[in-house]
Amino acid sequence: MRPNVLVPAASRLTNVAWGGQHAGGMTRSRIVAGHRIGALEAQVLGCLWDATEPLSVRDIASKLKGRKRAYTTVMTVLTRLHGKGLAERVLSGRAYLYRASGTPAEIEARRIQDLLAASEDPKAVLAHFVEELAKDPELLRTLDRLRRGRSAR
Repeated sequence: MRPNVLVPAASRLTNVAWGGQHAGGMTRSRIVAGHRIGALEAQVLGCLWDATEPLSVRDIASKLKGRKRAYTTVMTVLTRLHGKGLAERVLSGRAYLYRASGTPAEIEARRIQDLLAASEDPKAVLAHFVEELAKDPELLRTLDRLRRGRSAR
């Protein structure tokens, strides 16, 4: 059963898998790189993606929408995101500074690489993946452009 956490459907996390839609444009949960994340985790991750430099816990807490969050709450969320591989941290004095471990696409690409690396037969897995891409002509064209050394964008 999915957690009963409601989060705004319109957010920075449009490239990830979402839970079901509910009244008022809200969703229960979302998946980022195979990890289910809640509303506050999503909001914190959005702050990290929007930032141009690593942020402190206090910086992130001040950017969060809605009610004021305790320092320890934000620190716990960041520790969880770090543990899931979605955030990186660097020690600065006695405190950590945090940044996203990549864009949503980069995080998902690392997940695919990890799955291939864990497979007994990565070539077979990749072959099946490409077969499935053939069902979507646009993705197949993108793969062909990438294979020929052109940008996918």
